[in-house]
Amino acid sequence: MADDSSNDASIVAITSDEDDDSPIKKLFKKLMYNDCKQHTILTNNQILNLLKVEFDIDVYKLHNLQVDIYITLLKKYLKDWPLWEEFDTIVNEAKKANNLASLDGMLQSKYKHLKAHLQYALDISEPMAKEEVLRLKNTQNVMKSEVKEPLQAVIMEIDASRSQLNSLILRNPSSNSVFNVNSQKSTIVVPGIRKIESILNWWTINIEITYIHANTTRLLYKRETKHELKHCLINKVLPCNNKTEKIILNQDLYLKKNKKSRVIDRNALQNIIGNMHTESREVLEFIKKDNLLLPQTLYSDAIYKRYMNTYAYVRYLYKDHEEAMKDPQMDLQLEEKIFPMYKISIGDLIKRPIKLNNDSIKVECAMCKVTFTGPNLVSDLRNHFEDHCTEPDWICTCCNITFSMLQLASQWWAHKCPKKKNKD
Repeated sequence: MADDSSNDASIVAITSDEDDDSPIKKLFKKLMYNDCKQHTILTNNQILNLLKVEFDIDVYKLHNLQVDIYITLLKKYLKDWPLWEEFDTIVNEAKKANNLASLDGMLQSKYKHLKAHLQYALDISEPMAKEEVLRLKNTQNVMKSEVKEPLQAVIMEIDASRSQLNSLILRNPSSNSVFNVNSQKSTIVVPGIRKIESILNWWTINIEITYIHANTTRLLYKRETKHELKHCLINKVLPCNNKTEKIILNQDLYLKKNKKSRVIDRNALQNIIGNMHTESREVLEFIKKDNLLLPQTLYSDAIYKRYMNTYAYVRYLYKDHEEAMKDPQMDLQLEEKIFPMYKISIGDLIKRPIKLNNDSIKVECAMCKVTFTGPNLVSDLRNHFEDHCTEPDWICTCCNITFSMLQLASQWWAHKCPKKKNKD
């Protein structure tokens, strides 16, 4: 766990004869009756006690990493509580009047506010902490397997387009190279890609809505598909490469906000988007549908991120080399794992008239480095995807069911694994 000491602020010991007092109230009373004007940082043990008493969190049931994250964040939020100055002012005035006993009402009010402040810290840190614990466990599992069979990892950096990468590795390589250096003809994708939901859920597709205020372009809304990819060159002949590793993703919504962030209702964003007079209605309807996955209470000037499925997907990329002699001990394939994720940025919606038009909305295909806007946005976007190459299918790392990329994109990259039947 984290170091139990701190040199940049005084540590206030919490002691009280009143056993029914909470740690927060004990802290308040200690500060009231001692001339300590500095913001306090509690020791790790005091934070652990606070977690147990105030929030009913049994740290012995949590991973050490998750506990460390809670301790670090609670120390920061405790130090940055915005009402410390007001608390000090009220206490000092009561001391001058020699009437500290009159502060019981104030203590209860400030207790509720500080507890809610710390509860918010726990709420936003929980999904992040669980995700970090999951990543640590996955890393430890990999390290354990490497201890059993020590191998030196080789890292290669390859610069290739998506169509090149899909057929880059020769399944039965010649003696000269494992790479397919022949130019690849782009294959036309199936007609179903014209469905706007499939296009907007394709990877590297970004949607942005902006508006003009005081001669400045401001962000209203942005959605990005931020799918994470991991690659590994494997030999499928080896038994260790024939079993798919189940990779669990934490689907909790991750929120990042700042001091400018303000609470807003989701309907405020939906109404602004719904009132746009534009030829890009299909894109706007997609945004409104997608926003239903967000909580009803949102924050402006904030970023939301979430994995789109409970499990990662995997596929194997290769090119059959017809001229090469097949080696029974060689079947090279590029294993590609995808962790589908989307990221939504919400701009400033507070008490500001917003006028939107056809030029307010843009859709970017980052893979092709092209952006679409204006009255022909939807038709231009569909025409662009007529030239996108066909993508190999994906396999769920849990249920091993195969999905086309078009199918996954049309259903927001999510699916429900079928329940395993019990054997009689």
